[in-house]
Amino acid sequence: MDENDILNPKSTGAFGIIISEAVAAVLILLSVLTVKYFFKGTYSELKKWYNTNICAETEISEVIETSGGGVDEV
Repeated sequence: MDENDILNPKSTGAFGIIISEAVAAVLILLSVLTVKYFFKGTYSELKKWYNTNICAETEISEVIETSGGGVDEV
């Protein structure tokens, strides 16, 4: 076997990434469904936390203000 063939696999790059992403997505989906149907109390707490912290609306003034109260020019 040639040394270049060992160092440079031919077609595992993009295909491996796609398979890894698909496996991760399925694991996340199964985790959420398991918590939803078997741990209803935990699911309701997580849903409340998600709605409070992740789905909170942000105004642009909150993002561009500096700690001194002025607007940070970009």
